[in-house]
Amino acid sequence: MTNTVTNILSRDEELALRKPIEDYVGKIQAEIDELREEGTNKVLEYSEEIEVLKRDKIYTKSEKEARISELNTKLQKAKEIEVQNKQPINEKIAVAEKYLKDHYQTDTTTKLLKVISMRFKKLRQTMIKN
Repeated sequence: MTNTVTNILSRDEELALRKPIEDYVGKIQAEIDELREEGTNKVLEYSEEIEVLKRDKIYTKSEKEARISELNTKLQKAKEIEVQNKQPINEKIAVAEKYLKDHYQTDTTTKLLKVISMRFKKLRQTMIKN
């Protein structure tokens, strides 16, 4: 009985390779989400609420106008926050992209390519023997 060495990555090994990258980028994504919370997310929320309110037939015209005016005030504040946070968000995205560029290729892809290369070498050797 011969011992065969396999170079196939198990699911756990693959996850272990990806974990540091996912942790780092995940942390940045959480920071971006936090910055978007009071800006972009609120802009979308208030805009949608205004559109729904315009189509709504339950409220009187004056009730709609009052509510739309209130929402427009909130919308403007959210847009100001969105503009204020745009640069920090773009910087964080750039940091994450750079990290992926620097680490994904070297940490993950290179290891996977080595495994694939070894598989082909073994396949080639078995084909030559036959």
